[in-house]
Amino acid sequence: ESATGFAVEDLAAGSIVVEGDLNCSQKIESICGLLDKLNFCTDDRDKEIRSSYQDTQHLMHAWKADYFVTDDNNLRKRGAYVYSLLGIKTIFLSSAELMEIISAQYKKH
Repeated sequence: ESATGFAVEDLAAGSIVVEGDLNCSQKIESICGLLDKLNFCTDDRDKEIRSSYQDTQHLMHAWKADYFVTDDNNLRKRGAYVYSLLGIKTIFLSSAELMEIISAQYKKH
């Protein structure tokens, strides 16, 4: 395990073990930091630092939710990747996808 809180081998294998709530938040932050350095699903350079920090904060706090709704394509991709590494089952949706779900439920009733 490195200073990031996970081994590169675990990242390559696609599975990082989480030990408790605080550890999960720390690992989300570490993974997002690594993804920032690799420019994986980041915004344009002018907004990158502020936006990336906000995205990381959202991911660190929303991991217990069933759904994460955002129209930011990069955040959906990044979040889905990070959460999949950690075995988090949160589903990422756009607002249009959420509306489809709501409409389908409304039509059933």
